[in-house]
Amino acid sequence: MPDAAASEAVPGLTLTVMAGTIVTCDDADLVESAAVTVTAVSAADSTKSASSQVTIVPAITVSVSPGTASLAAASGTQLFAATVTNTTNMTVTWQVNGVAGGNSTVGTITSSGMYTAPMSVPSPAAVTVSAVSAADTSRSGLAQVTVLAPAVVVSASTSGSGGGSGGGGAIDLLTLLVSALAAGAALLSRQRLRV
Repeated sequence: MPDAAASEAVPGLTLTVMAGTIVTCDDADLVESAAVTVTAVSAADSTKSASSQVTIVPAITVSVSPGTASLAAASGTQLFAATVTNTTNMTVTWQVNGVAGGNSTVGTITSSGMYTAPMSVPSPAAVTVSAVSAADTSRSGLAQVTVLAPAVVVSASTSGSGGGSGGGGAIDLLTLLVSALAAGAALLSRQRLRV
């Protein structure tokens, strides 16, 4: 068997071969298959050689959309979609922070890409959603999710006066603020009248 290293150049593509193994390919963004001939030449006798036909195929790529999302803890959901190219196998495995399917701390994600935020904000609040190619698990696409604290709802109950039967209801934050300002203004007005 020939024992020398050889490289074969074709338009837009250069391969370096050592001991029969392609160790580098200079075109990481190859978009179509390229057929090349790899030739090994004997170091002892350069007139002796052997050749082999090799097809270089583009690397699988995975992208996730949307690329970012901000969701409230305990209620936020987001559907992610994965696009896989350069393979006929479009299947992906969804992960959250490297955990297949996620968990209760960082949020969960279904096999169809539906992410559900955890009940409380994780630390750190930003988590990574990944779609990993089933055809080549070294290839994946990523999206960033920021989990926000849920909105705070302030409520107070009111009761009826006099002979009525007493009623209750929720007062939103704006109503509470307006009531407090009105009460403060009335108090200030009374103090000015006394002076």
